Amino acid sequence: MNFTKIVVAVLLIVTILANVETTNNEVVGDDGISCKAKCILACALSSIPHCLDDCLKQCQLPVSSEVLNCNFACSTERCSKFSEDSKLMESCLEECSTKYCN
Repeated sequence: MNFTKIVVAVLLIVTILANVETTNNEVVGDDGISCKAKCILACALSSIPHCLDDCLKQCQLPVSSEVLNCNFACSTERCSKFSEDSKLMESCLEECSTKYCN
């Protein structure tokens, strides 16, 4: 009886996750299921420690290390002086990613 409830619950979760609209930042496979949803399903019953964290790291959109390094350097060099003003900081970070590090 409990096994049947577990199977039904897992199937329900699969159906819900398969039909959830993905955000702009999520990678979606050919089957229409987002990478995040696949990780949740794959790791739900897994006994592997940190399964979900490790899987979700693979879902991030590919960004070159050069761009990441540039954004980090730009934000620390140019934007650190705006730490007290969140709007200026946000504007500076946006400028780093669009003007200097694209």
